[in-house]
Amino acid sequence: MLDFAKRYHDQFGADPDTFAAMAYDASRLVFDSIRRAGSTKGSNLRDALKTADFPALFGRVKFDEARNPAKPVVIVQVRSGKLAYTATVNP
Repeated sequence: MLDFAKRYHDQFGADPDTFAAMAYDASRLVFDSIRRAGSTKGSNLRDALKTADFPALFGRVKFDEARNPAKPVVIVQVRSGKLAYTATVNP
């Protein structure tokens, strides 16, 4: 996470928010699945996503039999008007 935050700050001049990190993870997951599928064909990509075991910023991302993501949930609190990391809950 620290490397991502530094690179993000260097490029955009601001610290990344949660949405930036989630978008980064989502795009990396799709690119990884395309690489493993060897194709952008929908059914190939679907099958590759189904077997994903991906090291995301906030923890590993996998999918269950119903294709629901089984990934850690990060809990953030607002303290003195700023977001503060509180905990990570793993599935």
